[in-house]
Parts: sequence; C-alpha cells; structure tokens
Amino acid sequence: MSVKTQRKAKVKPTYKVSAAKKVRSSAPKTTPKSNGKYPLAAYEHLHVGIVETSLTGKYIDANPEFCRILGYSKKELLRLGIKDCTHEDDYGLDIKLHKQLVAGEIPFYGLEKRFVQKEGGIVWVELPRLLIRDEEGKPVCVIGAVIDISDRKQVERSLRESGESLRLATEAARMFKWELDFQKQVYTFADNFVQVLGFSAGLLPQNSAEAVWRLSPAEDVQAITEALTKAIESHCDLNSLQYRMINPEDGQVVWLEANAKVVFDECGKAQRMFGVTQKITEKKGAGEEVQIV
Repeated sequence: MSVKTQRKAKVKPTYKVSAAKKVRSSAPKTTPKSNGKYPLAAYEHLHVGIVETSLTGKYIDANPEFCRILGYSKKELLRLGIKDCTHEDDYGLDIKLHKQLVAGEIPFYGLEKRFVQKEGGIVWVELPRLLIRDEEGKPVCVIGAVIDISDRKQVERSLRESGESLRLATEAARMFKWELDFQKQVYTFADNFVQVLGFSAGLLPQNSAEAVWRLSPAEDVQAITEALTKAIESHCDLNSLQYRMINPEDGQVVWLEANAKVVFDECGKAQRMFGVTQKITEKKGAGEEVQIV
C-alpha cells in the first residue's frame, strides 16, 4: 500500500465552504439535497467515487459510483464506515491518517488501499482525502475521491509473476540476463550470473565490462569486438555469439552463447545493449583448458 502525505506547513491551509444565503421566494425549493456545506448532487454523475465521512469515520454520504464500486445501495452504505469496508491489513494506516487529518496534523493525504465489497470481493482504489471546514474554520467532515485501480494492480501483479517465471526459466536453462552501457562501458548482470558461470563472485564485478575481456582468450575478445561492431554498424541484433571465459583459479573453460538487441538514440548512436547469455559448455565439450597470460 503506497501513501502520500503532506506535513503541516507554517501557514495551515484550510478548506472553507460558505453556506448559501437564505433568499425569500414564493417558488418551490429546487435546490439539490445538501448537507449544508455544498450540493452533493454535483457529484452524482461523476465516474469517480465520492464519499463523505464523519470526523469519527462513519459514512455520511456517497455518490452512485462509490456505491457501485463497493456493491452496496446508498441506504446500506450509510450504515457503515471506514472500518467496515476497508481490508483489515489496510485499516490501521487508513484510520491513523484519517485521525491526523481531523486533528489538523496534515492538510490532506492520499493512499492506495483495498476495499472489501458487499459480496466479499477485493477492489484496489486510489484514495485522496481532505478535510472540509466551515466558515469559522471548524472541521466538519472528510471528503474523499475513490478511483478504481484494480485493473492496474492486476497488470502489475502479472508483470511481477512473469518476471519471476522468466527468472526461474533462465536459471533452469543456465542463462542470465545482462545489459551493456556503451557510453560508460558498464556491464550489469542478473543476480544468477555467478551460479551460471560457476566462478567466484569476486572474479566478475557487477559493473565491469573489462572483467569479461580479461577472463576471455584474446581471439574470443577479438570475435566479440567484431560482432558488436557489426551489430552497431548494421543496426541489427547480435545472434548466437559464442565465446569462452576461463576461470583463472582452476583453468576451467566455460563456453557461452550470447543473443542481444542494441538500443539506439534518435541520432542513430548506440546507447545500450540488452542480452541473454546461456552456458553451452556441455555442447562444446568440457575439459578444455586455456592458459591466460
């Protein structure tokens, strides 16, 4: 659950709404139903939930969209409050911020939280709240705007799960992801690259492109350089580049195959390369040893 708050400044902002002056008229009253502070009918047709809450956290009024989000009729909803409709894991923070708002410690706050719907479903919302004061500056109620972000949260969850699935798949296939910054000559490896190579962690610093060249035979470094140059000059991907890295501690040779994509700026200059490297030692034949000078 993410939260945005603003601490009280030297000059405390207030939110005042003056009551309309009484005007004598023989015509029938047509003013929209109001709680004395502002006409709630102004929110009736918004596609954003609007909920008015008492200083103690009870629902006083709500527009149709807020009722739809929670699945209650307005009559049912006005028997409830923040505690009744908020997910138990989010209630503690929400009510704490509500009390700070009412006490004047913060002028407003916003958070992402979960509501529990009438039928038991969970809906994620973005909820900014501010304190309404009367013309004398006294707190009257709290008003909040409720935006349903359940779809966004589902996408975020799917991305996290996809990322985890990709991580597991690459580890199972003895692969690791990497990025090369051409301007800074900095390599960034995935966390599992040490396990894939089988080298000691200290041999390959996370940000060292030079370490790769240092642990590869001269002829392989030349092949890598030529392949990178060709990919950049022809604006094409790097495909099936095979090279060796040698563990200086025991002379063990590790064969690798890299595939990558080059990213160019608007002027056509190569900026970065994103790739995946797979260990293919078993395919090439283990046991080869090369002396690095």
